[in-house]
Order: sequence, then structure tokens, then C-alpha cells
Amino acid sequence: MKYISSFIKKNLANDSLETVLVKVMLINDFYGTNVYDVTLSVAKHILSISEIDTRMMTGVLIYT
Repeated sequence: MKYISSFIKKNLANDSLETVLVKVMLINDFYGTNVYDVTLSVAKHILSISEIDTRMMTGVLIYT
């Protein structure tokens, strides 16, 4: 978990598909969520959320 946290802290912005995809893959693998076929679609969905970084920083995660 230490390495995942370190990576995420070094890459806080969710502004590129590559960064978000790596985060999704790390969390999926570490927690064993078994989201195998949809990691790319999950990353794309995260990128599609308006102002995702601001929402995460303020705790406003309601998707509209």
C-alpha cells in the first residue's frame, strides 16, 4: 500500500488517461477488485467527471 500511496501522491492530477489508468490498475490489483475487463472504461469514466480533482479535494463526489 505504501507504494500505491506514494505513486498517487506524486501524481495527484487526474488529467491524463495514462495516469488514471495506472491508478485504476494499481488499486484493482492491490485490493483484488477483479475489475479485469473494464479498467480502461473505468479510467475513461473518471476522466469524464467534471472537475474530478476539485471534487476529490473538497469531498464533493456526487456524480451529476
